[in-house]
Amino acid sequence: MATFTTNYNFALPVVGSDKNAWGNFLNQNWNSLDTLLKTATDTSNAALPKAGGTMTGFITLNANPTAVLHPVTKQYADAADAALSTRVTTAQTTADTAVANAATAQTTANARVPTAGDATKTGALTVTGTFTANGDITATSGRINLIAAANGGVRGSTTEVGFYSSDGLKSCRMTLSSGDFTTTGQVFSGGNVTAASDARLKMDVEQVREALSLVNRMRGVFYTRIDTGENQVGVIAQEMQEVIPQVVHESASGMLGVSYGNLVGVLIEAVKELSARVEKLEAR
Repeated sequence: MATFTTNYNFALPVVGSDKNAWGNFLNQNWNSLDTLLKTATDTSNAALPKAGGTMTGFITLNANPTAVLHPVTKQYADAADAALSTRVTTAQTTADTAVANAATAQTTANARVPTAGDATKTGALTVTGTFTANGDITATSGRINLIAAANGGVRGSTTEVGFYSSDGLKSCRMTLSSGDFTTTGQVFSGGNVTAASDARLKMDVEQVREALSLVNRMRGVFYTRIDTGENQVGVIAQEMQEVIPQVVHESASGMLGVSYGNLVGVLIEAVKELSARVEKLEAR
């Protein structure tokens, strides 16, 4: 009875019981050939063709790629993609921060006055601490204010320069166009206060007439200053306007003042008139 190989059913010849008979060797070869063909077929079926073909199942890689075009696993690709996304996000955040910092730095730089060279500042300039200028500080418009919160300060403009109290109510200032000096307080001098009286400054000079009559129309008064509460003596500017308007002056704020020193000329002539009357009476 004929027998066959396991995989491809090759017919095996019937041989006798002698193990050394040629048929037994032939059968052994057929079985070996059958096994080799089966192994080759299984290996071929398990491999993808060089072109085309469909694979089912998974590919297991023993290591990560080490060169370009090496295959990678999905886990490796996903991890690489996540790492790349993180680096891109970090780079974008860093770039955004750098742009914001640059904009802030530019804004800060634009708002600052350089420490050397000429500079133009638009708007208010606030200095905390010591400010040293080796050259001119010029305001093309407005004022230059150097103000201390508690002690007032110095203000300068194209029209005047002065010192002001912190509340702005008290001041002493000079008007640049006229040279007038105005103060809301008293003026103390350790030396003489001298008024220009050179003949070369004067024209249309006339001697004061009826000086005694002018003096009689004046009224000396004691009074209390409303703003300071101090008791003082003097005259009333509005009344002096009716007698000798030349000694009354109006400030920029509309307040009237009296040039008391200018009354000396009137008083001199009044004394001379009175002296003449006395002399006449004594001569009788």
